[in-house]
Amino acid sequence: MADLIKDFSIEGHNYTFLFRKVVSTSTHKYFIRAFNKIDEQVHFEMKRLENGRWVIIQPAPLWITQMEVALSEFISAHVTV
Repeated sequence: MADLIKDFSIEGHNYTFLFRKVVSTSTHKYFIRAFNKIDEQVHFEMKRLENGRWVIIQPAPLWITQMEVALSEFISAHVTV
């Protein structure tokens, strides 16, 4: 089950993003799965830096990397670390 869920519209396509917290004593991370109704899917991880910003730490498609700021702001707004 996802810890956070957010729908984003990207280039006219609606994607659902499921955020699952990765439990670790040394870092704060989320495993993220994005999918749409056509069954297109992408998986990637985001990690919290010391400055509080969340960054993509796995290779991801360009459209995902272009959303990094929006994803970071969403996580920051909904998670207390």
